[in-house]
Amino acid sequence: MPADAMSAHVAALAAAVPLPELVIATDASKNSRRRGVGVACVRADGVRRQKMVPDVGSVLAGELVAIELAVSSFRNHPLHILTDSRAALTCLGSGHPNRGTIATTVDRIHHLSHGRRVRFSWVRGHDGHPLNEAAHRLAVAARRGHEADIAPGVRAAVADNIVAPLLATA
Repeated sequence: MPADAMSAHVAALAAAVPLPELVIATDASKNSRRRGVGVACVRADGVRRQKMVPDVGSVLAGELVAIELAVSSFRNHPLHILTDSRAALTCLGSGHPNRGTIATTVDRIHHLSHGRRVRFSWVRGHDGHPLNEAAHRLAVAARRGHEADIAPGVRAAVADNIVAPLLATA
């Protein structure tokens, strides 16, 4: 079945049988002395995405890229995105005068969210929230793994260890 037909089929099924909302935490990690950010998103069952984005110059831009990663990675479900960045939530709100790369990323998030149930909430960072803590650690691991040129297999093992506590409580 072609990809477009498969997407249409999944969308039709989702319309007939509402899918549960996925709760996904996002975060970004920036080294103050280097350009680029590590970004990550993770859901409660340990499914995660993480990557290094070398051309991003600010934590705010990174936080928005992490949100974009979540929205683009989990396309066929309603989403509840958790972020510890109030500034990112402000940028996503209506009427905020975004400029440059921030505006471009916000536009992509809105485009990816169009016609879907996607909501965004703030969660206090570094306060023990399991998903937020996992997203933070994954983003840091993505950045540090890139900076230290760590092998992909080792990076995957580190990420598995980060999400292991989520699996124990799921």
